[in-house]
Amino acid sequence: MTLTRREKKLLSEVDVEREWELLEVFSKLVRVSGSEDERKAAEYLSRKLSEYGVRHSVFEPDLYISRPKRASVTVLEPEYRELRHDDVAMNPKTPSFSRSGTYEGELIPVETRQRDTMEGFFAPEVKRIDASGKAVLMDGLLLPKLAVEAQAMGARAVISISPGRWTHEGIISPIWGTPTLKDIGNLPNIIAATISKVDGELIRRYAVQGTVRVRVETELEEGWFKCPLVVAEIWPPNREDGDFILLHGHYDSWHVGIGDNAVGNAVMLEVARILQSNRSKLRRGVKIAWWPGHSTGRYAGSTWFADRFANEIWDGCVAHLNCDSPGCKDATSYDEVMAMAETRQFLANVIKDVTGKGSHFLRPVRAGDYSFHGLGVTGMLMLSSSMPRRLRDEKGYYPVGGCGGNIEWHTEYDDMRVADKGVLAADTKIYLLATYRIASEPIYPFDYRETVKESIEIVDSYQEKAGHLFDLTPTLTALRNLLKSVEELYASLRVGRMSRRRAEQLNRVLKRIARTLIPLSYTRAGEFGHDPALEVKPYPALAEVLGLSELERDETRLRFAQTQLTREQNRIVQKLNELRRDVEDSVKRLKATR
Repeated sequence: MTLTRREKKLLSEVDVEREWELLEVFSKLVRVSGSEDERKAAEYLSRKLSEYGVRHSVFEPDLYISRPKRASVTVLEPEYRELRHDDVAMNPKTPSFSRSGTYEGELIPVETRQRDTMEGFFAPEVKRIDASGKAVLMDGLLLPKLAVEAQAMGARAVISISPGRWTHEGIISPIWGTPTLKDIGNLPNIIAATISKVDGELIRRYAVQGTVRVRVETELEEGWFKCPLVVAEIWPPNREDGDFILLHGHYDSWHVGIGDNAVGNAVMLEVARILQSNRSKLRRGVKIAWWPGHSTGRYAGSTWFADRFANEIWDGCVAHLNCDSPGCKDATSYDEVMAMAETRQFLANVIKDVTGKGSHFLRPVRAGDYSFHGLGVTGMLMLSSSMPRRLRDEKGYYPVGGCGGNIEWHTEYDDMRVADKGVLAADTKIYLLATYRIASEPIYPFDYRETVKESIEIVDSYQEKAGHLFDLTPTLTALRNLLKSVEELYASLRVGRMSRRRAEQLNRVLKRIARTLIPLSYTRAGEFGHDPALEVKPYPALAEVLGLSELERDETRLRFAQTQLTREQNRIVQKLNELRRDVEDSVKRLKATR
Protein backbone atom coordinates (compact mmCIF):
# COMPACT_ATOMS: atom_id res chain seq x y z
CA MET A 1 0.00 0.00 0.00
CA THR A 2 0.95 3.63 -0.28
CA LEU A 3 -0.31 6.62 1.67
CA THR A 4 -3.47 8.26 0.41
CA ARG A 5 -3.80 12.04 0.38
CA ARG A 6 -6.08 11.83 3.44
CA GLU A 7 -3.55 9.66 5.30
CA LYS A 8 -0.70 12.04 4.49
CA LYS A 9 -2.70 14.90 5.93
CA LEU A 10 -3.53 12.83 9.02
CA LEU A 11 0.13 12.00 9.67
CA SER A 12 1.15 15.62 9.12
CA GLU A 13 -0.89 16.53 12.21
CA VAL A 14 1.47 14.67 14.56
CA ASP A 15 2.99 17.25 16.89
CA VAL A 16 5.99 15.89 18.80
CA GLU A 17 6.23 19.05 20.91
CA ARG A 18 2.78 18.30 22.34
CA GLU A 19 3.95 14.80 23.17
CA TRP A 20 7.11 16.16 24.76
CA GLU A 21 4.98 18.19 27.16
CA LEU A 22 3.60 14.97 28.64
CA LEU A 23 7.12 13.58 29.01
CA GLU A 24 8.22 16.70 30.89
CA VAL A 25 5.26 16.39 33.26
CA PHE A 26 5.69 12.65 33.81
CA SER A 27 9.46 13.04 34.33
CA LYS A 28 8.61 14.54 37.73
CA LEU A 29 6.15 11.79 38.73
CA VAL A 30 7.07 8.40 40.18
CA ARG A 31 3.90 6.68 39.01
CA VAL A 32 3.79 3.61 41.23
CA SER A 33 0.27 2.20 41.19
CA GLY A 34 -1.92 3.39 44.04
CA SER A 35 0.31 6.41 44.64
CA GLU A 36 -0.47 10.12 44.59
CA ASP A 37 1.87 10.58 41.61
CA GLU A 38 -0.07 7.99 39.62
CA ARG A 39 -3.26 9.89 40.40
CA LYS A 40 -1.65 13.16 39.26
CA ALA A 41 -0.72 11.48 35.98
CA ALA A 42 -4.31 10.26 35.49
CA GLU A 43 -5.60 13.77 36.21
CA TYR A 44 -3.21 15.18 33.60
CA LEU A 45 -4.45 12.68 30.99
CA SER A 46 -8.08 13.47 31.82
CA ARG A 47 -7.42 17.21 31.65
CA LYS A 48 -5.75 16.96 28.23
CA LEU A 49 -8.49 14.72 26.84
CA SER A 50 -11.08 17.28 27.96
CA GLU A 51 -9.04 20.01 26.32
CA TYR A 52 -9.09 18.01 23.06
CA GLY A 53 -12.83 17.40 23.34
CA VAL A 54 -12.40 13.63 23.73
CA ARG A 55 -15.09 11.83 25.69
CA HIS A 56 -13.54 9.69 28.39
CA SER A 57 -14.11 7.90 31.67
CA VAL A 58 -11.90 7.53 34.72
CA PHE A 59 -12.57 4.22 36.47
CA GLU A 60 -11.21 3.44 39.93
CA PRO A 61 -10.86 -0.32 40.24
CA ASP A 62 -9.47 -1.94 43.38
CA LEU A 63 -6.36 -3.77 42.20
CA TYR A 64 -4.34 -6.30 44.15
CA ILE A 65 -0.73 -5.19 43.87
CA SER A 66 2.64 -5.50 45.58
CA ARG A 67 4.86 -2.45 46.07
CA PRO A 68 8.54 -3.00 46.96
CA LYS A 69 9.87 -0.83 49.78
CA ARG A 70 13.44 -1.91 50.40
CA ALA A 71 15.91 -4.77 49.99
CA SER A 72 19.36 -5.63 51.27
CA VAL A 73 21.78 -8.48 50.65
CA THR A 74 24.72 -9.14 52.97
CA VAL A 75 27.41 -11.80 52.57
CA LEU A 76 28.10 -13.37 55.99
CA GLU A 77 30.63 -16.06 54.96
CA PRO A 78 33.39 -16.49 53.88
CA GLU A 79 33.71 -12.80 54.84
CA TYR A 80 31.27 -10.10 55.88
CA ARG A 81 30.25 -7.87 52.95
CA GLU A 82 27.19 -5.66 52.66
CA LEU A 83 26.26 -5.25 48.99
CA ARG A 84 25.74 -1.51 48.75
CA HIS A 85 26.98 1.12 46.28
CA ASP A 86 27.12 4.86 45.75
CA ASP A 87 25.39 4.28 42.39
CA VAL A 88 21.85 3.54 43.62
CA ALA A 89 21.02 1.67 40.39
CA MET A 90 23.56 -0.99 41.45
CA ASN A 91 21.96 -1.70 44.80
CA PRO A 92 19.89 -4.84 45.51
CA LYS A 93 16.20 -4.67 44.60
CA THR A 94 13.28 -6.86 45.53
CA PRO A 95 10.58 -7.59 42.93
CA SER A 96 6.86 -7.19 43.41
CA PHE A 97 5.27 -10.19 45.12
CA SER A 98 8.48 -11.30 46.76
CA ARG A 99 7.72 -12.35 50.33
CA SER A 100 8.63 -9.76 52.93
CA GLY A 101 11.06 -11.07 55.52
CA THR A 102 14.61 -12.19 56.24
CA TYR A 103 16.49 -15.24 55.07
CA GLU A 104 19.81 -16.15 56.65
CA GLY A 105 21.66 -19.23 55.52
CA GLU A 106 23.51 -21.02 52.77
CA LEU A 107 23.45 -19.81 49.15
CA ILE A 108 23.86 -22.36 46.34
CA PRO A 109 24.67 -21.40 42.69
CA VAL A 110 22.26 -22.81 40.09
CA GLU A 111 23.07 -23.14 36.40
CA THR A 112 20.85 -20.78 34.38
CA ARG A 113 20.91 -19.59 30.79
CA GLN A 114 18.91 -16.73 29.30
CA ARG A 115 18.65 -17.06 25.53
CA ASP A 116 19.35 -13.90 23.53
CA THR A 117 15.88 -13.64 22.03
CA MET A 118 12.62 -12.03 23.10
CA GLU A 119 11.14 -15.51 23.64
CA GLY A 120 14.17 -16.51 25.70
CA PHE A 121 13.92 -13.30 27.71
CA PHE A 122 10.66 -14.55 29.24
CA ALA A 123 11.65 -18.24 29.50
CA PRO A 124 15.25 -18.76 30.66
CA GLU A 125 16.57 -22.30 31.00
CA VAL A 126 17.24 -23.54 34.55
CA LYS A 127 18.97 -26.73 35.71
CA ARG A 128 17.12 -27.88 38.81
CA ILE A 129 18.88 -29.06 41.96
CA ASP A 130 17.78 -29.91 45.49
CA ALA A 131 17.93 -26.60 47.39
CA SER A 132 15.55 -27.44 50.23
CA GLY A 133 15.62 -24.76 52.92
CA LYS A 134 18.45 -22.84 51.25
CA ALA A 135 18.83 -19.84 48.94
CA VAL A 136 19.69 -20.21 45.26
CA LEU A 137 21.82 -17.93 43.08
CA MET A 138 20.71 -17.60 39.45
CA ASP A 139 21.80 -15.59 36.42
CA GLY A 140 19.36 -13.31 34.65
CA LEU A 141 16.55 -10.87 35.22
CA LEU A 142 14.29 -11.89 38.09
CA LEU A 143 11.13 -12.88 36.22
CA PRO A 144 8.37 -15.35 37.22
CA LYS A 145 10.17 -18.32 35.63
CA LEU A 146 13.16 -17.99 37.96
CA ALA A 147 10.97 -17.64 41.06
CA VAL A 148 8.83 -20.64 40.06
CA GLU A 149 11.94 -22.73 39.43
CA ALA A 150 13.50 -21.69 42.77
CA GLN A 151 10.37 -22.68 44.67
CA ALA A 152 10.23 -26.00 42.81
CA MET A 153 13.73 -26.72 44.16
CA GLY A 154 12.53 -26.10 47.70
CA ALA A 155 14.46 -22.85 48.11
CA ARG A 156 13.45 -20.32 50.75
CA ALA A 157 15.11 -17.42 48.92
CA VAL A 158 16.34 -16.59 45.42
CA ILE A 159 18.98 -14.08 44.37
CA SER A 160 19.33 -13.26 40.69
CA ILE A 161 22.42 -11.69 39.14
CA SER A 162 21.64 -8.86 36.72
CA PRO A 163 23.28 -9.29 33.30
CA GLY A 164 24.87 -5.85 33.68
CA ARG A 165 26.01 -3.10 36.00
CA TRP A 166 22.53 -2.07 37.11
CA THR A 167 19.79 -3.97 38.89
CA HIS A 168 16.30 -3.86 37.36
CA GLU A 169 12.91 -3.62 39.04
CA GLY A 170 10.40 -6.34 38.27
CA ILE A 171 7.62 -8.64 39.37
CA ILE A 172 7.74 -12.39 40.03
CA SER A 173 4.06 -13.26 40.38
CA PRO A 174 3.01 -15.60 37.56
CA ILE A 175 -0.67 -14.80 38.19
CA TRP A 176 -2.14 -12.68 35.40
CA GLY A 177 -3.99 -9.81 37.07
CA THR A 178 -5.86 -10.14 40.33
CA PRO A 179 -5.67 -13.64 41.85
CA THR A 180 -8.74 -15.84 42.15
CA LEU A 181 -9.52 -18.61 44.62
CA LYS A 182 -8.31 -21.08 41.98
CA ASP A 183 -4.84 -19.58 41.54
CA ILE A 184 -4.14 -17.71 44.78
CA GLY A 185 -1.90 -20.60 45.78
CA ASN A 186 0.43 -19.68 42.91
CA LEU A 187 1.44 -16.38 44.50
CA PRO A 188 5.17 -16.59 45.24
CA ASN A 189 6.15 -17.74 48.71
CA ILE A 190 9.83 -16.94 48.49
CA ILE A 191 12.13 -14.08 49.47
CA ALA A 192 13.61 -12.63 46.28
CA ALA A 193 16.26 -10.07 45.41
CA THR A 194 18.32 -8.96 42.42
CA ILE A 195 21.97 -7.93 42.66
CA SER A 196 24.33 -6.31 40.17
CA LYS A 197 26.71 -8.25 37.95
CA VAL A 198 29.66 -6.93 39.96
CA ASP A 199 28.19 -8.32 43.18
CA GLY A 200 27.23 -11.56 41.48
CA GLU A 201 30.79 -12.13 40.29
CA LEU A 202 32.02 -11.52 43.84
CA ILE A 203 29.65 -14.12 45.28
CA ARG A 204 30.56 -16.64 42.59
CA ARG A 205 34.24 -16.24 43.53
CA TYR A 206 33.29 -16.90 47.13
CA ALA A 207 31.34 -20.02 46.05
CA VAL A 208 34.45 -21.46 44.39
CA GLN A 209 36.25 -21.17 47.74
CA GLY A 210 33.56 -23.04 49.66
CA THR A 211 30.31 -22.39 51.53
CA VAL A 212 28.61 -19.01 51.07
CA ARG A 213 26.20 -17.76 53.71
CA VAL A 214 24.03 -14.67 53.13
CA ARG A 215 21.34 -12.58 54.76
CA VAL A 216 18.58 -11.31 52.46
CA GLU A 217 16.06 -8.80 53.83
CA THR A 218 13.01 -7.56 51.93
CA GLU A 219 10.06 -5.34 52.72
CA LEU A 220 7.02 -4.95 50.48
CA GLU A 221 3.48 -3.59 50.77
CA GLU A 222 0.86 -5.97 49.38
CA GLY A 223 -2.89 -5.53 49.16
CA TRP A 224 -5.80 -3.70 47.53
CA PHE A 225 -5.26 -0.22 46.09
CA LYS A 226 -7.62 2.08 44.20
CA CYS A 227 -5.95 2.92 40.90
CA PRO A 228 -7.31 5.35 38.28
CA LEU A 229 -7.86 3.78 34.85
CA VAL A 230 -8.48 6.24 32.00
CA VAL A 231 -10.41 5.22 28.88
CA ALA A 232 -11.03 7.59 25.96
CA GLU A 233 -13.68 6.92 23.32
CA ILE A 234 -13.77 8.33 19.80
CA TRP A 235 -16.75 7.42 17.63
CA PRO A 236 -17.89 8.43 14.16
CA PRO A 237 -20.58 11.15 14.24
CA ASN A 238 -23.97 9.91 15.49
CA ARG A 239 -22.47 6.66 16.83
CA GLU A 240 -21.72 5.65 20.42
CA ASP A 241 -21.39 1.88 20.21
CA GLY A 242 -20.68 -1.03 17.89
CA ASP A 243 -17.32 -2.25 16.60
CA PHE A 244 -14.21 -0.59 18.00
CA ILE A 245 -10.42 -0.79 18.08
CA LEU A 246 -8.60 -0.82 21.43
CA LEU A 247 -5.30 1.08 21.63
CA HIS A 248 -3.75 0.61 25.05
CA GLY A 249 -0.67 0.85 27.25
CA HIS A 250 0.28 1.21 30.90
CA TYR A 251 0.96 4.56 32.53
CA ASP A 252 2.23 3.34 35.90
CA SER A 253 6.01 3.16 36.13
CA TRP A 254 9.14 2.15 37.94
CA HIS A 255 10.77 5.43 39.00
CA VAL A 256 9.81 8.13 36.44
CA GLY A 257 9.71 5.57 33.61
CA ILE A 258 10.09 7.80 30.55
CA GLY A 259 11.03 5.01 28.14
CA ASP A 260 8.67 2.61 29.89
CA ASN A 261 6.11 3.94 29.37
CA ALA A 262 5.64 7.73 29.35
CA VAL A 263 6.54 7.73 25.65
CA GLY A 264 3.68 5.31 24.98
CA ASN A 265 1.30 7.46 27.00
CA ALA A 266 2.27 10.46 24.87
CA VAL A 267 1.68 8.51 21.65
CA MET A 268 -1.77 7.41 22.80
CA LEU A 269 -2.76 10.93 23.82
CA GLU A 270 -1.63 12.33 20.47
CA VAL A 271 -3.52 9.63 18.57
CA ALA A 272 -6.62 10.52 20.59
CA ARG A 273 -6.26 14.21 19.73
CA ILE A 274 -5.83 13.62 16.01
CA LEU A 275 -8.57 10.99 15.64
CA GLN A 276 -11.01 13.15 17.56
CA SER A 277 -10.58 15.95 15.02
CA ASN A 278 -10.89 13.42 12.17
CA ARG A 279 -13.71 11.27 13.57
CA SER A 280 -15.97 12.00 10.59
CA LYS A 281 -13.64 9.80 8.52
CA LEU A 282 -14.02 6.77 10.81
CA ARG A 283 -16.35 3.83 10.22
CA ARG A 284 -15.97 2.35 13.70
CA GLY A 285 -14.98 3.49 17.15
CA VAL A 286 -11.59 3.74 18.84
CA LYS A 287 -11.07 3.22 22.56
CA ILE A 288 -7.77 4.28 24.10
CA ALA A 289 -6.94 2.96 27.57
CA TRP A 290 -4.18 3.89 30.02
CA TRP A 291 -3.61 1.00 32.43
CA PRO A 292 -2.48 1.08 36.07
CA GLY A 293 -1.18 -2.00 37.83
CA HIS A 294 1.03 -3.18 34.98
CA SER A 295 4.30 -3.18 36.86
CA THR A 296 3.21 -4.11 40.39
CA GLY A 297 0.08 -6.14 39.63
CA ARG A 298 1.06 -8.23 36.61
CA TYR A 299 -1.21 -6.40 34.16
CA ALA A 300 -3.90 -5.93 36.80
CA GLY A 301 -5.43 -2.90 35.06
CA SER A 302 -5.89 -4.42 31.60
CA THR A 303 -7.09 -7.67 33.19
CA TRP A 304 -9.70 -5.78 35.24
CA PHE A 305 -10.89 -4.08 32.05
CA ALA A 306 -11.02 -7.39 30.16
CA ASP A 307 -13.09 -8.93 32.95
CA ARG A 308 -15.34 -5.91 33.56
CA PHE A 309 -16.19 -5.40 29.88
CA ALA A 310 -15.71 -8.98 28.63
CA ASN A 311 -18.98 -9.29 26.71
CA GLU A 312 -18.67 -5.84 25.18
CA ILE A 313 -15.14 -6.71 24.03
CA TRP A 314 -16.26 -10.09 22.70
CA ASP A 315 -19.09 -8.50 20.71
CA GLY A 316 -17.33 -5.40 19.42
CA CYS A 317 -13.54 -5.33 19.69
CA VAL A 318 -12.02 -5.74 16.22
CA ALA A 319 -8.37 -5.65 17.31
CA HIS A 320 -6.10 -4.40 20.06
CA LEU A 321 -2.79 -2.54 19.69
CA ASN A 322 -0.42 -2.48 22.64
CA CYS A 323 1.65 0.71 22.98
CA ASP A 324 4.68 0.12 25.19
CA SER A 325 8.09 1.83 24.91
CA PRO A 326 7.89 3.52 21.50
CA GLY A 327 10.04 6.57 20.71
CA CYS A 328 13.27 5.62 22.50
CA LYS A 329 16.80 6.61 21.52
CA ASP A 330 18.58 4.47 18.92
CA ALA A 331 15.42 2.37 18.41
CA THR A 332 15.39 2.55 14.62
CA SER A 333 14.69 -1.10 13.76
CA TYR A 334 11.40 -2.96 13.36
CA ASP A 335 12.86 -6.46 13.43
CA GLU A 336 11.32 -7.72 16.70
CA VAL A 337 7.70 -6.66 16.39
CA MET A 338 5.07 -8.80 18.11
CA ALA A 339 2.04 -9.48 15.93
CA MET A 340 -0.47 -12.25 15.35
CA ALA A 341 -0.24 -13.97 11.98
CA GLU A 342 -3.33 -12.30 10.50
CA THR A 343 -1.95 -8.79 11.13
CA ARG A 344 1.60 -9.13 9.83
CA GLN A 345 1.15 -8.05 6.22
CA PHE A 346 -1.11 -5.21 7.32
CA LEU A 347 1.43 -4.01 9.87
CA ALA A 348 4.35 -4.46 7.47
CA ASN A 349 2.55 -2.14 5.04
CA VAL A 350 1.95 0.43 7.77
CA ILE A 351 5.60 0.42 8.87
CA LYS A 352 6.81 0.59 5.26
CA ASP A 353 4.43 3.44 4.40
CA VAL A 354 5.56 5.48 7.42
CA THR A 355 9.29 4.74 7.59
CA GLY A 356 10.22 3.12 4.29
CA LYS A 357 11.71 0.24 6.31
CA GLY A 358 11.11 -3.46 6.31
CA SER A 359 10.00 -5.37 9.39
CA HIS A 360 10.16 -8.80 10.98
CA PHE A 361 7.47 -10.23 13.23
CA LEU A 362 7.37 -12.56 16.22
CA ARG A 363 4.45 -14.49 17.64
CA PRO A 364 3.28 -12.59 20.76
CA VAL A 365 4.75 -13.97 23.97
CA ARG A 366 2.81 -14.21 27.23
CA ALA A 367 3.47 -10.64 28.38
CA GLY A 368 2.74 -6.97 27.82
CA ASP A 369 -0.94 -6.43 28.70
CA TYR A 370 -2.05 -8.99 26.11
CA SER A 371 -5.03 -9.65 28.37
CA PHE A 372 -7.46 -10.41 25.54
CA HIS A 373 -6.46 -13.87 24.21
CA GLY A 374 -9.37 -15.51 26.00
CA LEU A 375 -11.73 -13.04 24.32
CA GLY A 376 -10.40 -13.95 20.88
CA VAL A 377 -9.22 -10.45 19.96
CA THR A 378 -6.66 -10.04 17.20
CA GLY A 379 -3.54 -8.36 18.62
CA MET A 380 -0.50 -6.54 17.32
CA LEU A 381 2.48 -4.63 18.61
CA MET A 382 3.72 -4.74 22.18
CA LEU A 383 7.04 -3.09 21.68
CA SER A 384 7.33 -1.31 18.34
CA SER A 385 10.76 0.04 17.39
CA SER A 386 13.89 -1.47 18.87
CA MET A 387 17.62 -0.93 18.80
CA PRO A 388 19.21 -2.78 15.84
CA ARG A 389 20.88 -5.97 17.03
CA ARG A 390 24.21 -4.86 15.57
CA LEU A 391 24.17 -1.68 17.65
CA ARG A 392 23.03 -3.55 20.74
CA ASP A 393 25.96 -5.94 20.33
CA GLU A 394 28.38 -3.06 19.83
CA LYS A 395 27.18 -1.47 23.06
CA GLY A 396 27.39 -4.77 24.90
CA TYR A 397 23.70 -4.61 25.82
CA TYR A 398 21.58 -7.57 26.85
CA PRO A 399 17.87 -8.11 26.09
CA VAL A 400 15.43 -6.12 28.21
CA GLY A 401 11.64 -5.88 28.06
CA GLY A 402 11.22 -2.28 26.92
CA CYS A 403 12.82 1.15 26.40
CA GLY A 404 13.54 0.19 22.80
CA GLY A 405 16.38 -2.02 23.99
CA ASN A 406 18.08 0.63 26.14
CA ILE A 407 19.27 -0.93 29.38
CA GLU A 408 17.99 1.95 31.49
CA TRP A 409 14.78 -0.11 31.46
CA HIS A 410 13.26 -0.52 34.97
CA THR A 411 16.06 1.48 36.61
CA GLU A 412 16.50 4.91 38.19
CA TYR A 413 18.04 6.08 34.89
CA ASP A 414 14.95 5.65 32.74
CA ASP A 415 14.52 9.40 32.39
CA MET A 416 14.27 12.04 29.65
CA ARG A 417 17.59 10.94 28.15
CA VAL A 418 15.95 7.72 26.94
CA ALA A 419 13.40 9.49 24.70
CA ASP A 420 14.12 10.59 21.12
CA LYS A 421 11.94 13.06 19.21
CA GLY A 422 12.65 11.61 15.77
CA VAL A 423 11.86 8.02 16.79
CA LEU A 424 8.83 9.23 18.75
CA ALA A 425 7.44 10.97 15.66
CA ALA A 426 7.89 7.85 13.51
CA ASP A 427 6.36 5.51 16.08
CA THR A 428 3.43 7.85 16.70
CA LYS A 429 2.67 7.80 12.99
CA ILE A 430 2.81 4.01 12.93
CA TYR A 431 0.28 3.71 15.75
CA LEU A 432 -1.89 6.47 14.27
CA LEU A 433 -1.94 5.01 10.76
CA ALA A 434 -2.55 1.44 11.95
CA THR A 435 -5.43 2.52 14.19
CA TYR A 436 -6.91 4.79 11.53
CA ARG A 437 -6.83 2.13 8.80
CA ILE A 438 -8.51 -0.48 10.99
CA ALA A 439 -11.14 2.07 12.02
CA SER A 440 -11.83 3.38 8.53
CA GLU A 441 -11.55 0.53 6.02
CA PRO A 442 -14.85 -1.18 5.08
CA ILE A 443 -13.47 -4.69 5.71
CA TYR A 444 -11.21 -5.57 8.62
CA PRO A 445 -7.74 -5.46 7.03
CA PHE A 446 -6.53 -8.78 8.41
CA ASP A 447 -5.77 -12.04 6.61
CA TYR A 448 -7.07 -14.96 8.65
CA ARG A 449 -5.86 -17.37 5.98
CA GLU A 450 -2.45 -16.75 7.53
CA THR A 451 -3.83 -17.61 10.96
CA VAL A 452 -5.07 -20.98 9.71
CA LYS A 453 -1.82 -21.63 7.84
CA GLU A 454 0.17 -20.91 10.99
CA SER A 455 -2.10 -23.31 12.88
CA ILE A 456 -1.42 -26.05 10.34
CA GLU A 457 2.33 -25.49 10.61
CA ILE A 458 2.17 -25.70 14.41
CA VAL A 459 0.11 -28.90 14.50
CA ASP A 460 2.24 -30.43 11.71
CA SER A 461 5.35 -29.83 13.83
CA TYR A 462 3.61 -31.42 16.82
CA GLN A 463 2.73 -34.48 14.74
CA GLU A 464 6.36 -34.83 13.71
CA LYS A 465 7.43 -34.78 17.37
CA ALA A 466 4.64 -37.13 18.48
CA GLY A 467 5.36 -39.73 15.80
CA HIS A 468 3.52 -43.00 16.42
CA LEU A 469 2.57 -42.00 19.97
CA PHE A 470 -0.40 -39.84 18.98
CA ASP A 471 -2.30 -39.16 15.78
CA LEU A 472 -3.17 -35.50 15.13
CA THR A 473 -4.71 -36.23 11.73
CA PRO A 474 -8.24 -35.21 12.84
CA THR A 475 -7.02 -31.73 13.81
CA LEU A 476 -4.95 -31.33 10.65
CA THR A 477 -7.88 -32.44 8.50
CA ALA A 478 -10.21 -29.99 10.22
CA LEU A 479 -7.70 -27.15 9.78
CA ARG A 480 -7.09 -27.91 6.09
CA ASN A 481 -10.82 -28.04 5.42
CA LEU A 482 -11.21 -24.76 7.30
CA LEU A 483 -8.46 -23.18 5.19
CA LYS A 484 -10.34 -24.05 1.98
CA SER A 485 -13.48 -22.39 3.33
CA VAL A 486 -11.62 -19.29 4.52
CA GLU A 487 -9.87 -19.00 1.14
CA GLU A 488 -13.27 -19.10 -0.53
CA LEU A 489 -14.46 -16.39 1.85
CA TYR A 490 -11.58 -14.12 0.87
CA ALA A 491 -12.22 -14.86 -2.81
CA SER A 492 -15.68 -13.40 -2.30
CA LEU A 493 -14.06 -10.08 -1.39
CA ARG A 494 -13.09 -9.66 -5.05
CA VAL A 495 -16.53 -10.43 -6.43
CA GLY A 496 -19.55 -8.19 -6.59
CA ARG A 497 -20.36 -4.75 -5.22
CA MET A 498 -19.17 -4.07 -1.65
CA SER A 499 -22.36 -2.70 -0.15
CA ARG A 500 -22.49 -1.78 3.51
CA ARG A 501 -24.62 -4.83 4.25
CA ARG A 502 -22.18 -7.10 2.43
CA ALA A 503 -19.23 -5.57 4.32
CA GLU A 504 -20.97 -6.15 7.64
CA GLN A 505 -21.62 -9.79 6.73
CA LEU A 506 -17.95 -10.31 5.91
CA ASN A 507 -16.78 -8.59 9.08
CA ARG A 508 -19.06 -10.70 11.25
CA VAL A 509 -17.56 -13.93 9.96
CA LEU A 510 -13.99 -12.57 10.19
CA LYS A 511 -14.63 -11.74 13.82
CA ARG A 512 -16.06 -15.22 14.34
CA ILE A 513 -12.82 -16.72 12.97
CA ALA A 514 -10.78 -14.70 15.44
CA ARG A 515 -13.03 -15.58 18.38
CA THR A 516 -12.50 -19.28 17.67
CA LEU A 517 -8.86 -19.54 16.58
CA ILE A 518 -7.16 -17.16 19.00
CA PRO A 519 -8.31 -18.89 22.23
CA LEU A 520 -7.40 -22.26 20.71
CA SER A 521 -3.97 -21.09 19.63
CA TYR A 522 -2.98 -18.91 22.56
CA THR A 523 -4.65 -20.05 25.80
CA ARG A 524 -4.94 -22.96 28.16
CA ALA A 525 -7.60 -21.12 30.17
CA GLY A 526 -9.91 -20.83 27.13
CA GLU A 527 -12.57 -18.21 26.52
CA PHE A 528 -12.78 -15.49 29.18
CA GLY A 529 -9.82 -16.94 31.08
CA HIS A 530 -6.28 -15.71 31.81
CA ASP A 531 -3.25 -17.98 31.71
CA PRO A 532 -0.26 -17.36 33.99
CA ALA A 533 2.56 -15.06 32.85
CA LEU A 534 4.68 -18.05 31.89
CA GLU A 535 5.53 -19.56 28.55
CA VAL A 536 2.46 -20.91 26.74
CA LYS A 537 3.14 -23.19 23.78
CA PRO A 538 1.01 -22.62 20.65
CA TYR A 539 -2.14 -24.73 20.72
CA PRO A 540 -1.37 -25.51 24.37
CA ALA A 541 -4.01 -28.24 24.67
CA LEU A 542 -2.14 -30.21 22.00
CA ALA A 543 1.37 -29.22 23.09
CA GLU A 544 1.29 -32.10 25.59
CA VAL A 545 2.36 -34.32 22.68
CA LEU A 546 5.85 -32.80 23.02
CA GLY A 547 6.37 -34.76 26.24
CA LEU A 548 5.02 -38.14 25.11
CA SER A 549 8.43 -39.58 24.20
CA GLU A 550 9.54 -39.09 27.80
CA LEU A 551 6.60 -41.22 28.96
CA GLU A 552 7.20 -44.10 26.56
CA ARG A 553 8.80 -46.24 29.26
CA ASP A 554 5.83 -45.71 31.60
CA GLU A 555 2.89 -47.26 29.77
CA THR A 556 0.28 -46.24 32.35
CA ARG A 557 1.24 -42.55 32.35
CA LEU A 558 1.57 -42.59 28.58
CA ARG A 559 -1.99 -43.87 28.23
CA PHE A 560 -3.26 -41.28 30.67
CA ALA A 561 -1.63 -38.57 28.54
CA GLN A 562 -3.05 -40.04 25.32
CA THR A 563 -6.53 -40.09 26.84
CA GLN A 564 -6.20 -36.43 27.80
CA LEU A 565 -4.99 -35.53 24.30
CA THR A 566 -7.85 -37.44 22.71
CA ARG A 567 -10.41 -35.42 24.67
CA GLU A 568 -8.67 -32.14 23.89
CA GLN A 569 -8.45 -33.01 20.21
CA ASN A 570 -12.16 -33.84 20.13
CA ARG A 571 -12.95 -30.42 21.59
CA ILE A 572 -10.70 -28.62 19.13
CA VAL A 573 -11.97 -30.50 16.08
CA GLN A 574 -15.56 -29.78 17.08
CA LYS A 575 -14.82 -26.06 17.30
CA LEU A 576 -12.93 -26.04 13.99
CA ASN A 577 -15.70 -27.91 12.18
CA GLU A 578 -18.37 -25.66 13.62
CA LEU A 579 -16.37 -22.62 12.48
CA ARG A 580 -15.95 -24.11 9.00
CA ARG A 581 -19.71 -24.61 8.69
CA ASP A 582 -20.29 -20.99 9.77
CA VAL A 583 -17.80 -19.75 7.17
CA GLU A 584 -19.39 -21.88 4.45
CA ASP A 585 -22.86 -20.59 5.35
CA SER A 586 -21.56 -17.03 5.22
CA VAL A 587 -20.04 -17.60 1.79
CA LYS A 588 -23.41 -18.86 0.54
CA ARG A 589 -25.20 -15.81 1.93
CA LEU A 590 -22.61 -13.48 0.41
CA LYS A 591 -23.04 -15.09 -2.98
CA ALA A 592 -26.79 -14.60 -2.66
CA THR A 593 -26.36 -10.85 -2.08
CA ARG A 594 -24.22 -10.15 -5.16
